[in-house]
Amino acid sequence: VYNTVLIVHIVLSIFLILIGELLGCYYIKNYLVVELGKINDSLFVLHFSLITTALSIINVPATGLTIAREDFQFTSFVEIAIAIIKLFLVLLLLVFSGNRLRLFAGIMCGLTIVQLLLYQIYCWKKDKDVIRFRINKDKSDYIAIANFTSWSFLGSIACVGNTQGAA
Repeated sequence: VYNTVLIVHIVLSIFLILIGELLGCYYIKNYLVVELGKINDSLFVLHFSLITTALSIINVPATGLTIAREDFQFTSFVEIAIAIIKLFLVLLLLVFSGNRLRLFAGIMCGLTIVQLLLYQIYCWKKDKDVIRFRINKDKSDYIAIANFTSWSFLGSIACVGNTQGAA
């Protein structure tokens, strides 16, 4: 199940990057109202945001496995440490004299990579039998996971629409 979910999340991440690059670059270059000198900064942030989101999606199976194993001590340690590091690095932005927008995008991407590595290494050490990478050849498993994911995605979109629709 872990390997099937991981492959589905990797495919979703690739799909997100492709669609995000196509639509995002088109939107930034044709519709976004920013100074001409800031277009490259906008594209930089788009690329790093897509990478950050894709890595977060890929990390979902490892995070889910850690939570399913009820190892809340590790999860809370990582989440608190990442939050404290984010706070420190964002405060660092106050004294940084360069391009703060690019630095912020880089910081968020870097922290997502650290978080991904921490969860992957931890799961690899704790659950070697579960996360050993094997490609599942049973298509019905992929269909079941994709079906569940699509319904969860639809529910999430409905929730966002409900809470953010008026805004």
